[in-house]
Amino acid sequence: MKGTVIFDGLASAEFNIRSGVKQGCISAPTLFGIFFAVMLKNAFGPATEGIYLRTRTDGKLFNLSRLIPKTKTQLKFLRDFFGKTSGLPLA
Repeated sequence: MKGTVIFDGLASAEFNIRSGVKQGCISAPTLFGIFFAVMLKNAFGPATEGIYLRTRTDGKLFNLSRLIPKTKTQLKFLRDFFGKTSGLPLA
């Protein structure tokens, strides 16, 4: 399988993808969560700021227009999900 990275409108040269998980694999969400936690820890480790994420927990996950009303949404500070030493999400 081949892949490219698009950043700021520019595409990289194609490269071979030698590892990964198949689409629909049950371990994919867990592995993505671990990868994302480590990536955020590396990106924002020494920073004092964080990322604010607006969420709504009524089951309408993919309807972005439902995130507009501020009264029915929650603003989460993503930095609060990390431990002080490990960088992994807390259970």
